Amino acid sequence: MKPILTAEDFLTLMLAKIKLRGAELDEVILPLELLDVRFEDAYRSLMEDEGPSGVVPNFSFKRHRLYGNSVKFRDALLAVRERRLIEPDSSKGGFKVSLSVALARELLDHGVIDETFLDKLAKPFDNAAQAS
Repeated sequence: MKPILTAEDFLTLMLAKIKLRGAELDEVILPLELLDVRFEDAYRSLMEDEGPSGVVPNFSFKRHRLYGNSVKFRDALLAVRERRLIEPDSSKGGFKVSLSVALARELLDHGVIDETFLDKLAKPFDNAAQAS
């Protein structure tokens, strides 16, 4: 039986992978304007390749047509913010990925999604993540 993946778990693993992909940067900042779109795209890729991912998601990241955001994604974003994995960055208008490289590595080592597959999902964030 495949493990169930929650929105918060998905976001946590994605942030860990994004942090490791940007480990050489002083800070990894995710701009706010494309956050919903990029995570919806990552979710879509997860659903298309559900077999290789080895998990069954119990959530959906679908943006509202009028407002352009996803309630489920924003709830998960608040949850990881409460866990201090991200923090608002008002200077650049986005979120700073604040987990350490060591914690990111540990989260990925114990995650339910294959790291190679996560790497594929996180690749589009490379050009979105900025250094300070």
